[in-house]
Amino acid sequence: MMRPFQASLKPKGDVELSQYLAGWKELLRFLAPLGSIFAFATSEAFSKVTALEARVRGAQAAHYASLGTMAAWERRAGLPARLALLALPSRDRLLQLACPGSSEADARAALARAADTLEDVYNRTQGLMAGHGLLRLA
Repeated sequence: MMRPFQASLKPKGDVELSQYLAGWKELLRFLAPLGSIFAFATSEAFSKVTALEARVRGAQAAHYASLGTMAAWERRAGLPARLALLALPSRDRLLQLACPGSSEADARAALARAADTLEDVYNRTQGLMAGHGLLRLA
């Protein structure tokens, strides 16, 4: 799950969208077995990932190579971009799902590495969106 997110991190703080979307798809696959409590959030996130993938592969693909190019393009074109917020399961369930068969210490270490990567991706995403004025609510 973390490889695409790690691969999405471009130099100079940008985020490459095709890898970012691949990371989200893996995250959604990870959350799917958690049951109906996540159904609304994963359904909404899946819809947004699907819509963004259509843009990454569509006629305007050049404007959707990275989060930076997307934010600049959508800002100029007057098209706002929104991200789904997903909650996480309990610690024990997360450890069991993330690292089946691993000791708690190994699973916690793996999740700490994953959290560091996700934090970097999130911070870059927020910074790029804020830099283009796309975080203000209408």
